[in-house]
Parts: sequence; structure tokens; C-alpha cells
Amino acid sequence: MFINFQAIDLNNILVLGNDQKLWLEYAPFTGTPPRSPIIVSGPQISAFQAPDPNHIFVLATNEILWLAQPPFGPELGNIVQLDYLVRSFQVLDVNNVLGRL
Repeated sequence: MFINFQAIDLNNILVLGNDQKLWLEYAPFTGTPPRSPIIVSGPQISAFQAPDPNHIFVLATNEILWLAQPPFGPELGNIVQLDYLVRSFQVLDVNNVLGRL
């Protein structure tokens, strides 16, 4: 099961799982997938938006807004904190994100 998802393009989907981790899944989406999903961010994720596959904005339940960029994986090394005390946000484009307290 999952909480939410967003298709980035025809071959990539972000999925917020019941484990509150954000996963990147690859096509094909039926039958046997070519590779396992990769963790993008987590745990304790409440919202996310991706304007493209290389820029994924993630809001944690502790109200910290992050930007995750490839390479993704278990190390989660390419994540940068953008703001704090954020309860909701809207990505306009890669360089413009509106956040609200």
C-alpha cells in the first residue's frame, strides 16, 4: 500500500509508502519490474513534489523542507535542507518554491 504518488514521466514514479519513506519506482509498472525501487528520502515524509526526475522537494513531518537530487539510494547523501517550520509548499519550478508556515 501507499499514501501518495506522483508520475514524473512515463518511466518514473515517486511513491510515498506506508513506511513514510519516499521511493522512486521504474517502468514497467506491471509484471516483473526491471529493478527494485530506490529510496529517495525518509523516514517521516509528509509531502513531496518533483518538477523533474533530478529535483525532488520533500517535506518531513518535522516541518523541514529538503531538496533531494540523484544519485538516490540508501546513503541519502545528496539531500540539502532548504527551509524549516514549513507546513505546506508549492514548487513553481526548480528555482522557485513557495513555503508556508
